[in-house]
Amino acid sequence: MSLPNPVVMSVLAFFLGASIGSFINVVADRLPRGESLVQPPSHCPACGRRLTVLELVPVFSYMALRGRCHQCHSTIPLRVLAVELIMGLLAIYVWLTSAVSAESLLVFSYASLFLLLAAIDLEYGIIPDMLVYPGLALGLLLTPWWRELGLEREFLNSTGRLSVMLGSLAGAVLGAGAFAVVILLRPGSMGWGDVKMAGLIGLVSGVPGTVVALLASLFSGGVAGAVLLVMGHRRVGQTMPFGPFLALGALLALLWGGPLWEWYVGLLR
Repeated sequence: MSLPNPVVMSVLAFFLGASIGSFINVVADRLPRGESLVQPPSHCPACGRRLTVLELVPVFSYMALRGRCHQCHSTIPLRVLAVELIMGLLAIYVWLTSAVSAESLLVFSYASLFLLLAAIDLEYGIIPDMLVYPGLALGLLLTPWWRELGLEREFLNSTGRLSVMLGSLAGAVLGAGAFAVVILLRPGSMGWGDVKMAGLIGLVSGVPGTVVALLASLFSGGVAGAVLLVMGHRRVGQTMPFGPFLALGALLALLWGGPLWEWYVGLLR
């Protein structure tokens, strides 16, 4: 029996991931407004025209339309293309590194959730509890079996199922606690939704992964804030959604947490 062609499988993985990204965009647009995810069918939010099948092809429809509605020429948010591209490329990476496995499905599912939270926070400035709490519940349920699912979450280099559970719980406490301290020291600097999202990231990533995620989010958020300040798009003291930077840190921790942690420890030495 011949093995699947890797190029063909990569293309299929990309379209599957991009299609999931398209659904993430729908959820990000409708869920915060309390709208149905299935009705009405996909349409232009500006003119209300129902989109054709050709306008619903992930990534390529956006590029063919040059980011505008075919009828009213209103701008389609760049976020739509970004989410579809990220999910498509993520699907290729997960397929090439883990194929179809419990680990790849779990990583891809949580990456999708973090990207959805980032899109909603970027658009509406909120991180919905109705998305974070189920993610926390699933993480707590699976915590004792991280190792069987292909995820190493040992605590302080010890072994055993209890160690894996402690590693995840310690990550959740570290993630949520670090951001809670920030809020207590600088009220208004970020929201409690960020605290819950950081706790979710910690639960899924474990202690070293949480450190990687927090450092990456703080660094990228600081750089983005400085750039926006210099360009005049942000005033001193003005807050900005932090969910996208937390999502970036979470993706880095999920995909390359171990190597990044070893690189960071090497710098300290």
